[in-house]
Amino acid sequence: MAVGVIFGMRRRQLTALLAGGLSAALAGCQTDGTATNDPDSDEFTAAEQAAVDRLDPEWPTGPYTSYETTPVVVRGDDGELRGVVLAAIADTGDKKRLGLSAAESMPADGGMLFTYDEVGEHTYIMPDMSFGLDIIFADDDGEITEIHNAAKPGPDENGATQTYPGRGQYVFEVNYEWTADDDGEITEIHNAAKPGPDENGATQTYPGRGQYVFEVNYEWTADNDVAVGDRLVFER
Repeated sequence: MAVGVIFGMRRRQLTALLAGGLSAALAGCQTDGTATNDPDSDEFTAAEQAAVDRLDPEWPTGPYTSYETTPVVVRGDDGELRGVVLAAIADTGDKKRLGLSAAESMPADGGMLFTYDEVGEHTYIMPDMSFGLDIIFADDDGEITEIHNAAKPGPDENGATQTYPGRGQYVFEVNYEWTADDDGEITEIHNAAKPGPDENGATQTYPGRGQYVFEVNYEWTADNDVAVGDRLVFER
């Protein structure tokens, strides 16, 4: 199931189109509500604009109060609204280094959007975080390239060793489990090779977030073109 992310930035406009599993269009157009229900449109539909108008104006707060913001709309490939978040924009080095580590919490409809001048490799960590995050990477066309479900650091951890790499021009952080799905949508795929002759496999770790875990033969997903965003259908 393809999902679209549309956002309108108050300071500047950004337009990009997304495709693929849990993929999106990043756009900078807010409308008067006359836009059609086209999943590839860069404009907000009437329903999306109404959802944007209901966003909590109290976010961002604290040290983030002065940050510019953008509404982020998640749109399905059927053109229907999936969710809306108000994101604080982290577009300077200082803001990116601080991230959300100075926040005690974030409202359900809050988030942070990190922007870069071009596509690159980035690794995010969780130092001093008080809550977990979903970390979403997207390239210059807005196509989502990586999703991490980053849990809150444990009581004896500061999060600095929790690393979440990805490639993209945009990184979007929302509350932990915001991207989670309990109806069979694939949220993570790992190709786990057979342990080597001097290995027992105990150090091969494959994390993920979901209600179901499905194991098949090595490279079965590649052979059958299975991707994140596809759906498992089975009797429950």
